[in-house]
Amino acid sequence: MEIIDKVVDVAKGLMSLLGVTLGIAIFSELIFGKFLGDEGGRIPPGVVRKNWRKNLHRLYRWARRSDPACLPALALSAARAILTLPAPDDYFRYAARIHRTLGSDREDRP
Repeated sequence: MEIIDKVVDVAKGLMSLLGVTLGIAIFSELIFGKFLGDEGGRIPPGVVRKNWRKNLHRLYRWARRSDPACLPALALSAARAILTLPAPDDYFRYAARIHRTLGSDREDRP
């Protein structure tokens, strides 16, 4: 949980620096992952799977423009989603990826 708190603090800072839209991208990943970890047993598998597919589509649109190297991982996650449910770590992994990409974008700017 300590790492989640750190990422949330970083996301708040990103929201102030980069604007609300990019900060929400990180927050949504963290919120979905935390909720799935806490309440995953009470959510019907069909709802979890549907939400994950929507999330993967949103991540695909982001990766296509901002991080094309992430596309193979997204394709693998989409294929895996047919057979298995996502784990909270799946959400956290993509939140960290968005954070790293946004951080490197900020460093490139003058």
